[in-house]
Amino acid sequence: MNLEHLKAIYGKETLYSIEGDSQIESAGIPQTNEGVIEKAPVESVTETITKEVEIETKEPTPAQITLEGANKQKTIVIVNDKSQGVIKESNKAFLEKILSAAKLNLDDIAICNNSVQPITIGDVSKQSPTERVILFGPGAFEVGVKDAQIPKYELKINNGVSILCCDNLELIQTDQNKKKALWLGLQRMFQL
Repeated sequence: MNLEHLKAIYGKETLYSIEGDSQIESAGIPQTNEGVIEKAPVESVTETITKEVEIETKEPTPAQITLEGANKQKTIVIVNDKSQGVIKESNKAFLEKILSAAKLNLDDIAICNNSVQPITIGDVSKQSPTERVILFGPGAFEVGVKDAQIPKYELKINNGVSILCCDNLELIQTDQNKKKALWLGLQRMFQL
């Protein structure tokens, strides 16, 4: 690569060379201050690179996940509800019926909406104690389960957390077979 190539690629940006850089010398690029190449002391280039790497490796702070419910039974319910809130009222009423059949109520769980705020089970577990997760809509892969091959309505344990993948709440409400499959899964999960 010669000076003309560098000008074509980088335009009028200032480029720096390090004294004694054999690649620049062997490429036939003049080491002058004209055009795009300026010499920089080795110490300042190293310091700049180190600072950039430190900035890039910092992990972002995860956002607070919106959870609804007291989670007394350490059970997270993740819905994929297109509503703007955590869960539509009609789906919430149906969920209450499901929970009451399992001798639970809305205070026993925490609900979050994967459609409004994409989350992982790991993120939720950091924020709220989690022993069980029921997925209504999102698949296991969507919420960060490494072994994402969890058939619907079959109870699986992943990293000490029981996971039950189900269809969307609206779909379950209209299908007797899915209601039965959900009930069997809940019986296994809560040992009813």
